[in-house]
Amino acid sequence: MKLLREPFFHFLLAGAGLFVAYTWLDDGVETRSQASSVREIRVGEGELRWVSETWTRQWQRTPSPEELRGLVANLLKEELLAREARELGLDKDDTVVRRRLAQKMTFLIEDTARISEPDESDLRQFYDAHKDNFRRTGRVSFVHVFLRPLEAGERSNGRTTNTGETRG
Repeated sequence: MKLLREPFFHFLLAGAGLFVAYTWLDDGVETRSQASSVREIRVGEGELRWVSETWTRQWQRTPSPEELRGLVANLLKEELLAREARELGLDKDDTVVRRRLAQKMTFLIEDTARISEPDESDLRQFYDAHKDNFRRTGRVSFVHVFLRPLEAGERSNGRTTNTGETRG
């Protein structure tokens, strides 16, 4: 009974309780974190075709099965590193990344612009189908000139100022 009244015993009991609570809560967070960090990277036919075509354009031959496996391994490694970098926030506030993305977008726009550049007949056909979008409504404009009556002895040369006074 004397032990229950000791402050040191209360301190040990509270510390043990905190330790147990922390271990229980931390274990739950770790389990959820591990479950959410298990993500798949799928390499489909499209990725395989893209890797193979890129290799073929560069080396003027199709890749061997060993080379294709190496290309896929590099693709997986690159994807894993890119995901990890994004999770660490390395893509935020980075001038190099922003410039590279802007450059890539420019290349994409330029590449697609050359593919779909319309000829004169396509433009004429589009214009004929959407004439109302290009029609302007009538406009009226006017100029307001302030004049004051001439006083005796003044001549008018036709030039006026904003206040309406004649310059001479």
